[in-house]
Amino acid sequence: DHEATIVSLWMAHLEEFQHVLWKGVKNWLDQHQTELGSIREEHQRFEAEMKETVRVLENKWEVTLAALEEYLTKAIGKLTTWVNDVKKSLMTTVSTVTTVSEQHLKLSSRQSTLKQVIIQYLGKKVRKDIEIDVTESGDITAKASLDIGIKTDSHVSLDWVQQTGQVQGLKSPAPMLLALNPILATGSRWASPYPIGSRKSPWLQEKDLAVPALSKS
Repeated sequence: DHEATIVSLWMAHLEEFQHVLWKGVKNWLDQHQTELGSIREEHQRFEAEMKETVRVLENKWEVTLAALEEYLTKAIGKLTTWVNDVKKSLMTTVSTVTTVSEQHLKLSSRQSTLKQVIIQYLGKKVRKDIEIDVTESGDITAKASLDIGIKTDSHVSLDWVQQTGQVQGLKSPAPMLLALNPILATGSRWASPYPIGSRKSPWLQEKDLAVPALSKS
């Protein structure tokens, strides 16, 4: 959670930096547009002066050809300078916009990569937490199922299989004597009173089988 908070703050810082950069570029573009507007106004004023000059020349023929040529040369030079300034401003604006666009794309790419890393990190962390929860649940279930007793009715007795090797008259060694009528437990299963271990539940009662006497033939 601490690492995720740090990454979130870093992303917010990047977004804020990107916003400030774009705001500065926008202000710079607005300033250049204002300058272009001023140049446009100067051009319109120059056109007005040229028209006025032509009108004056039409009315007054006493102006010499050399003076007119000099005036026109100065005016054309001034106009050329303005046009060159406009071209430089446009080229600078285009270059700046291109640079800002490239930086914006780089920031967007880094932001996407960072988001993917955060998603992968959080996904791995969630899977790890789930695996830990499942492991702990499995351990608790295994511990809870170590000792389970069997509750039977009080009148039910269990017959046990016993082995004897002292029976005379039989050739088979160690004959097995089984209970004639074994009774299975039918009660519900209860948890053992012991927390853990292998001892039998106190509800199970053991009784010794009586070994029947064998008659001699």
